[in-house]
Amino acid sequence: MALSQQPQSQRDIRSQLVDTLRAFFGKRKTRLCPLCMSAAEYSEAVARVLREARGCQRVSPDTRAPTRFVDDEELAYVIQRYREVHDMLHTLLGMPTNILGEIVVKWFEAVQTGLPMCILGALFGPIQLSAQSLRVLIPELIPWAIQNGRRAPCLLNLYYERRWEQPLRALREELGITAPPIHVQGLA
Repeated sequence: MALSQQPQSQRDIRSQLVDTLRAFFGKRKTRLCPLCMSAAEYSEAVARVLREARGCQRVSPDTRAPTRFVDDEELAYVIQRYREVHDMLHTLLGMPTNILGEIVVKWFEAVQTGLPMCILGALFGPIQLSAQSLRVLIPELIPWAIQNGRRAPCLLNLYYERRWEQPLRALREELGITAPPIHVQGLA
């Protein structure tokens, strides 16, 4: 359904979300910042980062489907960029792409953005977890994600493409992101 055909309330909600995301990303970046669409477009430094930090998670720019059902080009960019930044947060936070890792990233995003989708994912995602994962999530990973989310600057508007050459450890230190309290790769 096209934006103009939606009821007024849906347009208002969608407009508020777009305004919120644009504020986080910065108007300037919606015009200048490239999309991380294809691994073929990445420099050797980017490929190295993906291999080292995310290769074991089977995530790459090519695994993301393009944004659909969005008529506005700038809005499609903002949504696509948000999804790419979410993937980069997995790397920065050292979280796998399993359910436990997704929930931890959602807690971080909820603190950083206050977006309802992040808050809901953080609160209701744990329903799917095993008792073993909950014993790690609640006392260790949630407090760690909240602390890092508060301490770090807003990571939605970080120009990641200008930092591919920067070692991951140095970027984490600069952003105030500490290592996770435990290794979560095998949990969930």
